Amino acid sequence: MDIQIGAECIKCRKCERVCPAGIITYNEKNKSMDISRAERCIVCGQCAAACPVGTLKHSSFPEGSIKPFDKNDCPTAEQLMLLIKKRRSNRAFSTNEVADEDIDKIIEAAQYTPTARNSRDIGFVVIKDSDKLLELSEFTCSTFEKMTSRLENPFIKPVLSRIRPDFYKSVPVMKHVIKGFRKHNEGILRNATAAILIYTKDNGMFSNADANLAYQNASLMAESLGVNHFYTGYLCAALRLNKGTLEKKLDIEGTIQAGMAIGMPLFSFTNYIDRGKAAVKHL
Repeated sequence: MDIQIGAECIKCRKCERVCPAGIITYNEKNKSMDISRAERCIVCGQCAAACPVGTLKHSSFPEGSIKPFDKNDCPTAEQLMLLIKKRRSNRAFSTNEVADEDIDKIIEAAQYTPTARNSRDIGFVVIKDSDKLLELSEFTCSTFEKMTSRLENPFIKPVLSRIRPDFYKSVPVMKHVIKGFRKHNEGILRNATAAILIYTKDNGMFSNADANLAYQNASLMAESLGVNHFYTGYLCAALRLNKGTLEKKLDIEGTIQAGMAIGMPLFSFTNYIDRGKAAVKHL
């Protein structure tokens, strides 16, 4: 790890203030910015992004990888708020496929999600093959069938329903999904033409949060591109109930943490619904 601060440094100390690892400090005696314990660097890029004169050089950020930008090119707060308010889980898909270029942009947006300790432990699986998409729905349905069968076992239910009544709140929902799927009324992926699964190699303390933050970035990009999408909640529930099975089937070395079903719209919404005031407690 090689980090250098050139002679052009203006001693603004921004790099010191933003470094989460605390390896950049201002030397009062020498009036210089010093680097210590460089091995603790998490390669987050905060220092290079904050440097106003571009004098900080980092071996992990080769020439051309630090990109200046103009704030005027960013959407306004009002524009972003409108995008957020109009975003909906539109499950009315046409048969048209999502362009590869749009899928790439959705994944790129997700890739730029902040992750705990800059782990960047996020991977993606894009599924467009219709048979593979059917496998996702079949996995979900069969998992729900096994779970409802266990929960309604006459030897288990009388005891478990008293100890964990919350388990049984989901039974009607799972039965509804099963019934619809077995009658060829696809309510799991809703005939989406593709799915993006977000996984992490590790399944640590922040892995699920990292992946679901990535989903939100991907969702905003999909909305801006006019791509219909929704969170694969039933699939994710099945993944929690049947850990490791789908990952093995799809040859994924990690844990699927989130999923997005995508497709082109059959039609678009023209209104958003006012949600009123948020429930906020000020302390």
